[in-house]
Amino acid sequence: MMDGTASPKYEYSDFFELDIEEDIPAEVESFVRLVRLGRFTEAFESFELILKENPGAFPVVIEYADALLEQGNYRRLTAYLEEVVESSQSSFREDELVLLRLMKSYAEIHFLGQLRNAICAAQDALEFIHQKSYQLPVSQLPNDVQACI
Repeated sequence: MMDGTASPKYEYSDFFELDIEEDIPAEVESFVRLVRLGRFTEAFESFELILKENPGAFPVVIEYADALLEQGNYRRLTAYLEEVVESSQSSFREDELVLLRLMKSYAEIHFLGQLRNAICAAQDALEFIHQKSYQLPVSQLPNDVQACI
């Protein structure tokens, strides 16, 4: 009809709602791949954009700490692990906290020259492992290769 008013031929009034879900394991894998390739700048940029928002996810924390360790950035690693360990006392399992404390102590040896803290952390870790070994059946105890990893 030509009545002098312009009207659109089609009108859409439906809206779509999409939930966007991040694939954290895939993002961690991508981050690790970049680190292993030595592309630290890209890896840390991806961490800042995506993974930093998941501070309670142990795989995110440990892979970021490992990347800092591999890069030799002991100052940043020490500060990061200090913040993580203090803020997540209840969100991580005890074995995870033991590992984070060991990594922090290792970084402190390089950054601050603090061997005493590392020895104490190593003793605590050995005591933890010793206590846990009595709680596990023999079939679940780690073999030599697993204990070294």
